[in-house]
Amino acid sequence: MIRTALAVVILAAPTAWAADPFTIPQQQGWSGFVGGGVGYYSLESNFVAGTRTLELGDENIDSLNSSADRNDEVVPELAADLRYTFSNLKTQAYFGNLVQDQVRLDWTQRLGVRHQTDNLGMIGASVLFSMVPTEVWEDPYQLKDRDRTDRSSSGIRLSWDAIAQSPFGMDVSYREIEIDTERSGRSLPLSSAEVDSLDREGNSRRVQVYGRWIVDGQHIFIPAVSHTDRDLDGSAEKGSSSGVQMSYAYIQPKFTQTFSGYFGKRDYDNQNPIYGKKADADEFGLTSITFVKDIFGWQKYDLRVTASYVESDSDLNFFDSKMFGLSFDVLYQI
Repeated sequence: MIRTALAVVILAAPTAWAADPFTIPQQQGWSGFVGGGVGYYSLESNFVAGTRTLELGDENIDSLNSSADRNDEVVPELAADLRYTFSNLKTQAYFGNLVQDQVRLDWTQRLGVRHQTDNLGMIGASVLFSMVPTEVWEDPYQLKDRDRTDRSSSGIRLSWDAIAQSPFGMDVSYREIEIDTERSGRSLPLSSAEVDSLDREGNSRRVQVYGRWIVDGQHIFIPAVSHTDRDLDGSAEKGSSSGVQMSYAYIQPKFTQTFSGYFGKRDYDNQNPIYGKKADADEFGLTSITFVKDIFGWQKYDLRVTASYVESDSDLNFFDSKMFGLSFDVLYQI
């Protein structure tokens, strides 16, 4: 279900030649990219309201038993992935927003460091923080006029790629989730305990394990499994999500094409007091990312085209959600 960010995680296939997440450049100095472009987003969600620069969602609803109407918006976008490789050519600091998060309206930034060991693989650690908070509804169950509020998250992420020189890797993350004004259920005739059970603040813990195989130097296959525990303050919000994913990248000198597909289950520990039923959901998503190198003959200027579709089919219609995104960005390779 799309609540505060789409519940599909697209694993990073190599995102750009100068910002390959699996290798460290053999040259000291800066790498990565900066750029911008335009994005189109179509969203159906009763919980997400967009961001501070992207207004999606209906302020007025007249039913708690129906799926959300569709909202469309075209907005400018900024993109940045900055990395600095130290003189030992084994340690790199990085800052940026992953493209697979951006297409989910999740603008969480990462600031971290990673180190290539001699035999153990690449080990990394980063802090996570929201520079552009996602907007949600103060009380998503309120009929008629609903008010927007910021939802932000912060935490840490630990990663280990090419474990002991194997094709396998994993990452673990922990996030604290905060909502500026949390009023879920207060507009309804619920008891204090029932209102408290709808509290969306708390923390989440996620583990992902993946493999990476390169065939003929131009085909990369990345299967992954993931599990997330949502330890939120509201008992009706607690639960877990598990999923499987396959990513594929086709690399050529002038372009790179990546595809990712995801299927997962989102489960809740307790019933939602409004419906007397859990909001368990099946989720799936597809993402395509195309990079074209040196567009129009301009060296170091690349085109990135991203298309994504995610859907969550809940046992409660009010929790159903869909999103389609299409963006075009020009990136300057540092």
